[in-house]
Amino acid sequence: RKDAAAARLYRDRKTSTLEQFLYFASIEKAIVQLSLRDGKVYVGWIEHLPPHPGAPDSFVNILPVRSGFRDRRTKEIQFTTDYSRYYISHTSDSASKPEGKLLDIRALTKLVPIANIYSASRFDPKVYEELAKDR
Repeated sequence: RKDAAAARLYRDRKTSTLEQFLYFASIEKAIVQLSLRDGKVYVGWIEHLPPHPGAPDSFVNILPVRSGFRDRRTKEIQFTTDYSRYYISHTSDSASKPEGKLLDIRALTKLVPIANIYSASRFDPKVYEELAKDR
């Protein structure tokens, strides 16, 4: 019931624009980019949203594909960790791997306070790579 009530709040737009963006990105399984106030950057899928939108201690879970930071001077993103190889190695040929191996992926989920999110956007790896060539 709590999940249904929270979903109604998101759908009926009784939450902040950021919380609505995160909600619809999670429903659509879209890859997002979160830039945090401390300069960290996470790119990945939203796995969990707060059951009480708007609460001061609300957080979001993101399953990262990449992470890094923004350069203090230029604000350009510097990716330092690419999780995709880990995911591929722990999910490919899963029939031959022990069940526990697949659960390791969830251990990489990051808990991010919504109050720490400076900006959020959808992320398309192909577009990012194409634009990065022009730098």
